[in-house]
Amino acid sequence: MPRPDLSLLIAALILSAPAPSLFAAEPQKQLKEVERALQETNRERQNFEKQAESLDRELRIVRSQLVRAAKSAQSYEENASLLERQLRELRADEASILTTLSKRERQMIGVLTALQRFAGRPTDALIGRPGEPVKVVRAAILLRSAVPAIEAEAKDLKAELASLGQVRADIRQRRDALDDNSQSLTAEQQILERLVARKAQLSTEMRAESDKVARRAESLAAKADNLRDLISSLEKAAPVAAPRDLPSRKTTTAALSSGGDSLAVPDAGQPFSTVKGALPLPARGRLVERYGEKTSDGRTSRGMTLQTRYGAQVVSPHDGLVLYAGDFRGYGRLLIIEHGEGYHSLLAGLGRIDSVVGQWLLAGEPVGVMTQDENSGAPRLYIEFRKDSQPINPTPWLAANLNNAGG
Repeated sequence: MPRPDLSLLIAALILSAPAPSLFAAEPQKQLKEVERALQETNRERQNFEKQAESLDRELRIVRSQLVRAAKSAQSYEENASLLERQLRELRADEASILTTLSKRERQMIGVLTALQRFAGRPTDALIGRPGEPVKVVRAAILLRSAVPAIEAEAKDLKAELASLGQVRADIRQRRDALDDNSQSLTAEQQILERLVARKAQLSTEMRAESDKVARRAESLAAKADNLRDLISSLEKAAPVAAPRDLPSRKTTTAALSSGGDSLAVPDAGQPFSTVKGALPLPARGRLVERYGEKTSDGRTSRGMTLQTRYGAQVVSPHDGLVLYAGDFRGYGRLLIIEHGEGYHSLLAGLGRIDSVVGQWLLAGEPVGVMTQDENSGAPRLYIEFRKDSQPINPTPWLAANLNNAGG
């Protein structure tokens, strides 16, 4: 039996084996698909960034509306406190007038009773008493002269009381209107707060989706690098035409992150050091403790304390970043805001904090409310400013006249 020709077998095996260029074709195809996916991912990232920027703009608008709404709420609180104080004063005046009127009325009754008694005495009874008629006449003259004055005074008092009643009616009417406006404002704030929460949620979701797209792009770019290594090794074995003008991993990553973080720190306002004497009061209320005064426990106050209305709105005094929000030792609910340049503000004693750590605030933006529990005592907001960790007097920094802060 003739032996097979090995040369023919080897030639057949060589011809049947895939060429290196054909072996490299499949990874090149995969690379092109990866590059197309990278380009699509980049477009998706850009779309997400645009949507996030749009949401961020809307969020800024809503936050500005919240600032205005909070300012209106504080104005309503101040007006309500003023009206309540006027009502207390009017009621005290009314009580005083009623007391005086009652006293004068008793005097008038006594005078009128005496007149009636003299008028009812028979003339014959005076004849047998020497000097008695003279006394009676004198008394009658005195009584007659006193009666008009007393009647005029009583009339004036009654007119004043009627005027006071009208004033009280007017104030009640204003209070009713104020209550209606306050209810409308509260409803509007609730809508705005829900809108802010929704926008913040959407922004968070958009950021998460954008981050997911970025992570996907990173994975694709890393995969592309691995394919390049594979193609490179194949090309060394059997050189083929390599794809040109493909972005490197570094270039692709830079392109995907070029949009930046659309939800980053908002544009800063004026530096804290330049707004001395112009900061809004965090809440409306009556100043009960000044900076540097001795406290009830003998310490020196490092801030100031306002006695506010129940449920009073509390706002940020300036743009800043929330560093702390929660309970802290004897301060109760404490909020610490960083304003830059080494300045911080501390707000303590809130009934509820609506801000979270890491949140950026605008000047006048709502951060919480005072307690609404009337059984817990009068709400008191402690305000402290610090520079380089040292307490400073907050009074010169505030625009409000603290002697007429309301409350």
